[in-house]
Amino acid sequence: MPEPSSNDKPVVPLDRREVFAIVAEEHKAALAEYAADTQRSLESFRAGNESGTEAIKAATLINGGASVAMLAFIGHLASIQAKAAVIMGFAEPLRLFVMGALLGVVASGVTYLAHMFYIGSLTREFRSKEAKREGDEKLASIKHKASVRWGHVGQGINFIAILTVVAALLCFGFGCYIAYRAFESGIAPTT
Repeated sequence: MPEPSSNDKPVVPLDRREVFAIVAEEHKAALAEYAADTQRSLESFRAGNESGTEAIKAATLINGGASVAMLAFIGHLASIQAKAAVIMGFAEPLRLFVMGALLGVVASGVTYLAHMFYIGSLTREFRSKEAKREGDEKLASIKHKASVRWGHVGQGINFIAILTVVAALLCFGFGCYIAYRAFESGIAPTT
């Protein structure tokens, strides 16, 4: 049997108050960590929403502005009686810019739809937690599975919104390229 060292202290059992105080402190720490994680998650979600909203606005604005500019330019070409082939060379970029503006508006609507699915997911998650607190494990499981499904559908719809914005930006890029090529072909009034 080893001999007790001078560093060994006798183990004194804790009374209930001490145990309660330790557990309460651990609970406070866990709650503070949960609150920090929730806040960080919320801020990340808000930043993502703001970025997406700004991308939709930018795609709609640049395509809408290009559409208006192209319409004005086509009007100018018609007023100086440019050749019909020259004017028609700018019809395709106009079509792409208008499509890009429309896609930006569609992306905004799709984003709203994705948001509604996220809200539906959260509602079902809260109902799941409520059922769990009330001891109804079956209902809690059903609501949890529904929450996960609604969240997945929301993510899928959000991905569609992202693709729609990318398509709007591609419309702008291709429209600019085709307009550039039309400018290269030369513009001269009919004589």
